[in-house]
Amino acid sequence: MSDIRKLTKKDLQSFSEIASGAFPGMGVATKEDIEKLAEGLKKRHDSKISTFYGLFKGKNLAGGMMLHNYRMNLFGHKVGCGGGGFLVVSLLHKKEHVGRDLCRFFMKESRKNGDLFTALYPFRPDFYRDMGAGYGAKASVYNFAPKDLPKNGSKKYLRELTEKDIPKIIDCFNTYADSRTGMFYDYEEYRIANMKRHAKSKYYGYKKDGKLLGYFALEFLKDNPHDFMKYETRINELIYLNRDVFESFLSFLHSQKDQIDRIQYITFDDTFHFLPKDPRNGSGKMYPSVYHETNVASIGIMYRIVNTKGLFKTLADRSFNDVSIRVKFDIKDTFLPENGKPFVVHFDNGYPTLKAATAKSDVTLKIDIADFSSLILGAVDFNSLYDYKLAELSNSKYVETLFRLFRTDRKPECWTHF
Repeated sequence: MSDIRKLTKKDLQSFSEIASGAFPGMGVATKEDIEKLAEGLKKRHDSKISTFYGLFKGKNLAGGMMLHNYRMNLFGHKVGCGGGGFLVVSLLHKKEHVGRDLCRFFMKESRKNGDLFTALYPFRPDFYRDMGAGYGAKASVYNFAPKDLPKNGSKKYLRELTEKDIPKIIDCFNTYADSRTGMFYDYEEYRIANMKRHAKSKYYGYKKDGKLLGYFALEFLKDNPHDFMKYETRINELIYLNRDVFESFLSFLHSQKDQIDRIQYITFDDTFHFLPKDPRNGSGKMYPSVYHETNVASIGIMYRIVNTKGLFKTLADRSFNDVSIRVKFDIKDTFLPENGKPFVVHFDNGYPTLKAATAKSDVTLKIDIADFSSLILGAVDFNSLYDYKLAELSNSKYVETLFRLFRTDRKPECWTHF
């Protein structure tokens, strides 16, 4: 028999020992390393937004997980989203469904707490997709030369930021989050931890009339082996509230061209390659026929709806693109069966009204919860899912209608790491 319960501070020693074997890449190998990790986790034990849980077999801890309580922007609504991270399983209990059972507990707990979504960063995307987590938007990793950036912006309002600016950074971040679905709202505890995580970064901000209208974190990575005055850098975070701020940041980065060879930048913007004069990433790779490598694409955060009916109740005041249609949703959710019961939604000029499964409908949509989670957030469009046979309709004449119904102006993005 196994039992999942909240961990005590004393339990975090065993948790840390398991973590050292689960993630050897962390470099936690010696007794001293493990004790140091345990002490760090104990400081987070009393957090208001994070909690450690463990799965016990008898008296022995077989695995554990860290759960977070986030608020997420969902088309202008601040909704609950449970975050799952630091999933560890003892090497002695691999292939005994410890990870699966912890994840199911996490999702059920989030649903019980009133959350509409859960989210996580996967160590293996396929593992979590089987549990109903859907892919977020792809992130593109660019590696451009600063000389190829525009230099027309003014640097008049740029300032170096310190920890004293944390309240303004949080306000700026949350203002940006208000305009982006998928974003988690910032808070002091996370922001302090994030700045410590990026202690090697220098933070610069755009301050005007007492307000912080944008900021970015720049980290120098390594020097050129043939020239100790040349560096590569990485932008660890970049937030801006209007295009003048962004233009100012670009001018700043352009002015570093005498010292910086390349700048690594991660973005969810599919059109960023239009910005640099030369968007190639310096790899020299080319693909048939004459396609230059500009960026590397990657998948990261995964989202999962844990309350499908609650989702449409919350979005009752949002128009789904003025489309009128009656849809029966037959969502497959084998991992969380209570979330997969059929229901009908009547969209009247886009506004949804939840109905019973027996209500009249024009078409039935069959889809897995993972793909539906991605669809509702705008990470993928309906036509693509239909073409890939990941979504089925009882009447194919409604394909274009559902494409318009679920179309979004932007793909989701998230800059909170956990």
